[in-house]
Amino acid sequence: MNPQENIHIEGILADSVRSYLGDPDLDSELQQERLRETCSALARILGQRLKEHGKWNRFNWVDDVLPTSATVPSPRELVVQGLIIWGQRKQSNEWVEPFLASVQVPEEGRGTLAYRIMCGDARRGLGTMPYGAIANQALPEEWLFTFSKAR
Repeated sequence: MNPQENIHIEGILADSVRSYLGDPDLDSELQQERLRETCSALARILGQRLKEHGKWNRFNWVDDVLPTSATVPSPRELVVQGLIIWGQRKQSNEWVEPFLASVQVPEEGRGTLAYRIMCGDARRGLGTMPYGAIANQALPEEWLFTFSKAR
């Protein structure tokens, strides 16, 4: 990811997380839209980070993040659990992988965004759960991919 694009998408992620954290009515339709915006930004960041990883095929792409839960452990942190949807170029099949992300936003104008994104079950491997066969599942004991950005 080029530095300008990285700054742009991280800004979108920070804004969407702040927006989500700023509304106490966590069950509203507006909050669901804010969560979708957050997941879209997480999917873009994850897709870029995966491109740099040796276990990710260069023909793979991340489509989206489907949240199954969102929790607010602190006033500046959002944790999203769910599934990533991904596919391969020139194929119509898509697969899902477990996903967990923690995003910490700084105070307005202070510091930088921090995140930790984990996806894929290392024991099961990639591409074993087709999209559409989504089932409730426990988080993996060992993640296939982990990406972090500290403040």
